[in-house]
Amino acid sequence: MKSFLDFYLKCTFAMRRVSKLLFLLMITSFTMVLRAEIVIPPVSTDNYLKAGILEYQKSNFREALDYFLLAENTGLSSPTLYYNLGNAYHQQGKIALAIVYYKRALLLDSAFSPARRNLDFMLSITTDKQIDLEENAMSRFLTSLYYFFSINTLLCICLSVLALIILFIHLQWLSPEKDNTVFRFLNFLFLFILLGLTIMTYSRIYLVKNNNEAVITESTVYVFSGPADSFTRLFTIHEGTVLKIQKEELNWTQVSTISGYSGWIDSNTYLRIKNKH
Repeated sequence: MKSFLDFYLKCTFAMRRVSKLLFLLMITSFTMVLRAEIVIPPVSTDNYLKAGILEYQKSNFREALDYFLLAENTGLSSPTLYYNLGNAYHQQGKIALAIVYYKRALLLDSAFSPARRNLDFMLSITTDKQIDLEENAMSRFLTSLYYFFSINTLLCICLSVLALIILFIHLQWLSPEKDNTVFRFLNFLFLFILLGLTIMTYSRIYLVKNNNEAVITESTVYVFSGPADSFTRLFTIHEGTVLKIQKEELNWTQVSTISGYSGWIDSNTYLRIKNKH
């Protein structure tokens, strides 16, 4: 009986130490993401955004775009601003820039459904095929599930699960019952859930910090087999095509398409998705 009690106390003490470690880990993660995503803009920035929305509602798209760009240039970085910039560029027929800003909005908030819907529409009207129509239903479901919550929402969920784990550990410690099977089961269940959520959150943070996507801004771009136009011309891509940047060399960039083709293009023919802010 004494050995069992000693074992029980050691396990409980270990779980309490693990819970403290997890709590510190999640607080650190939360701070890192907030520092990475949230930019505190000047007071006038919000006025620019509101003025731009008012002009957009009046169908003054050029004036709206000017206000949105002023807001961006003064330091604002938010899904709402990027979504409105995408809409303003869309209204002026600038497909590539609309795609860039819709993607920037989703980079900050993957659960921003209006930006996702508008992005899908813009990708469907580009010259080059952008959406994999052969993707199976399960793959689409898993992808949508992975991006369903924003990073900040995932962190809040992780902190809530961690709070439940700490609560169950303390209830287990205070319980007069000798058999705490239910509490142990709940602790291990929520620890498993927390581990999965933490892995998902860190993978999402990694994707945001290491985003290497770019969008072609020229009407027609030739792709070569090497970093110069003297190399063999492989194929042609068009405005709005989304690429992944692999390597940069002087004024040339090695890229790959959604279809898996790769080559070199002029570095002045695309715009990166990841914002400078």
